[in-house]
Amino acid sequence: MTSTHHDGITRLSAPVVRKTARRSLTAEEMADLRRVAAVLIPSDGDGRPGGDEVAAFDDYVTEALAILDPVLDNVAAALAAIHDVPTGELFSALRQLDSGSPHLFHPLSLLVTSVYLYSAEMEAELGYPHPHRNPPDLSEAADEIEGGILDPVIARGSIVRQVP
Repeated sequence: MTSTHHDGITRLSAPVVRKTARRSLTAEEMADLRRVAAVLIPSDGDGRPGGDEVAAFDDYVTEALAILDPVLDNVAAALAAIHDVPTGELFSALRQLDSGSPHLFHPLSLLVTSVYLYSAEMEAELGYPHPHRNPPDLSEAADEIEGGILDPVIARGSIVRQVP
C-alpha cells in the first residue's frame, strides 16, 4: 500500500489518516446524496429509518468523507451523473451506474451504507461498534517486539531510500 503525505512524499505503508475531506459536499450534492440514500435504503415502515432519515446524516457524511477522501472525486462524479434524474427513476439510474461505471457507484453506495450502518440509530439497533483506533498499550507492544516480530526486518538490514 502506498500513500502520499501532504508534503508530496510517497510512503510504502501506514496511509495518512485524514481528519477532514479535501472539501465538503455542496448543498446540491448533499441533497442528491440524501435522495440516493432514500432510494438505496428505504424506510421499512416499522420505525426503522431510511438511509436519508438518520438524525445526524450530514455529520456522518462529513466523517465518512474524511475516510473516503481518496474516492471523493468519484463520489462527486456519481452525484453529478444522477443530479438531473427524477427521484422516481433514480433506482434504475443507480443500477445503470453500477453496471456501467462501478468505479463511481461503489464509492457512492459505500458512503451511503457507511453513514447508515454507523449512525447512532443503527448502532443501537444492530449493536455495531463505531469504528475506532485500538492501539496496543506499551506492554503489548513490548511483548510483540520481544516475541521477534521485528527479527526478519533486522536480519534484512537497512533499505533506506532517499526521498527528494
